[in-house]
Amino acid sequence: MSKRIVTVFSIFCVLMCLLNIRVADLTSSPELKETAQNQRSYTLTAGKARGKIYDRKFTPLVGNTTKTFTAVLPQAETAAALLEEVDDSRRQELYQLLQGGTPFLTDLLPGEDYDLDGITSVEVPQRYSTGQLAAHVIGYVNSDGSGVTGIEKAYNDLLSSVGEQVEVHYSLDGLGRLLGEGSSAVTTTGDGNPGVVLTLDRELQSICETVGAQYINKGAIVIMDPSTGKLLACASFPSYDPDNVAESLTDERGPLLNRCFAAFPVGSTFKVTLAAAALDMGIDAGASYDCTGWIDVSGQPFKCHLLSGHGVIDMKKAMVESCNTYFINLGGQLGAEKIVDYAQNLGFGRQTELAPGLTSAAGLLPKASELPNPADVANLSFGQGRLLATPVQLCQMVAAVVNGGKTPIPQLVEGTTSDGVTLNSEIPSAAPIYAMSETTAETLRDFLESAVEQKDNMKAKPTLVTAAGKTATAQTGSFDENGEEILDVWFAGYFPAESPKYVVSVMVEHGRTGNLSAGPVFANIADQITLLDEIRTEQAKH
Repeated sequence: MSKRIVTVFSIFCVLMCLLNIRVADLTSSPELKETAQNQRSYTLTAGKARGKIYDRKFTPLVGNTTKTFTAVLPQAETAAALLEEVDDSRRQELYQLLQGGTPFLTDLLPGEDYDLDGITSVEVPQRYSTGQLAAHVIGYVNSDGSGVTGIEKAYNDLLSSVGEQVEVHYSLDGLGRLLGEGSSAVTTTGDGNPGVVLTLDRELQSICETVGAQYINKGAIVIMDPSTGKLLACASFPSYDPDNVAESLTDERGPLLNRCFAAFPVGSTFKVTLAAAALDMGIDAGASYDCTGWIDVSGQPFKCHLLSGHGVIDMKKAMVESCNTYFINLGGQLGAEKIVDYAQNLGFGRQTELAPGLTSAAGLLPKASELPNPADVANLSFGQGRLLATPVQLCQMVAAVVNGGKTPIPQLVEGTTSDGVTLNSEIPSAAPIYAMSETTAETLRDFLESAVEQKDNMKAKPTLVTAAGKTATAQTGSFDENGEEILDVWFAGYFPAESPKYVVSVMVEHGRTGNLSAGPVFANIADQITLLDEIRTEQAKH
């Protein structure tokens, strides 16, 4: 019997030795070590930010807000407590996430700190803010985080290659449970400073969007630095939510259209071009013309907006009163080729690339050969017919007057930055186009200043600063349900009149007149920017 017991015991000892050898072999296996390591750690990516988009003063235009999410490590001990935190309508959604068994990020739970294992509040950077400024210029990204429009698309490669990443790291046991206190941590990696620097001024942009929202249903406001062509503000109305683009697709007002860079009928603002050509050609600005309220052009009558006529006027008076027949008569003297040449040099008919793949439209400037009839030239002479231009191009035209006859090339991007403080790749301003003589430009400044400062009931006249400019009420050829023609109305001007710092174009679709609908927008913006400049000047002293 004892011999049998010894035999069994010996066999047992051999088996135990073999098992220990096997266990030792398994625990030394690289594959098992890697598996064990994976079981003990888990990383949850909470958010990946793109590179910044800055204004000209390196103030970020995106990524200015965060949203609180809750990182959850599903555990039986805490699941019931979490489910009690959400209402019935969303409890099933949270339940399914908990059933997944792996850590997840959610906004289903109230943003607060929980005294529960495996529950961590995380601040995740948000790309866009509520009421996002310059939404049409910045553009938006898709669900994959790639730029679809605007600067987001133009600089997608750069913006997607940089930026911060927020992660939650867990230390777990083999069963997926937290190892103990301090076994979860939130980290932020990457560099959030690199990005693109625009010519926009955040505060000017904010003023334009605030004022525009009060007056404009559909339209645009553009502010340009006349000496450089840099775009300081580009506000298109209505705006849209970059985080909810689908909502805008069903809005019949077309909020996704960037009206700053789109072309529209320009009306009487084009009279500035006619006057520039005439003055350069030596036509006497003081010569008298009798406006009777209409003019015959090769048997076709054209009416002035003042049907009773303006009477005897000269060029300055015609500009102030926006007399159609005067400029139709002037256009007949100039001819199609001269008008088109001057218009081209003032920016009409020219597409401008503002960023890679992002352009401001060329609009439509007919060729001289496409204006064979005197009536065609007559229509063009007061900004009607087929002529289309963008708010940016109207700024160019006015800037040429301010800039001594040189038309600046629009610029939207200053360059790129790697530190959010300095430019490491600067885009130089393009050389301007010679459009008219300095003498002509000086005369036109006098005309445009008189059109604002000396005209009765001028709604574009600011209270705090002098200004100059031209109104326009452009026919569109479209009619509303009451049979009334839909009008696109404008004011294009500058301030201060004596030392121009800002050129502004305001376009309002379906407006009443340029004076009544666009004029007050310009005046309000000019006053607010004047106050802002005073504040900035005082701040610079301290």
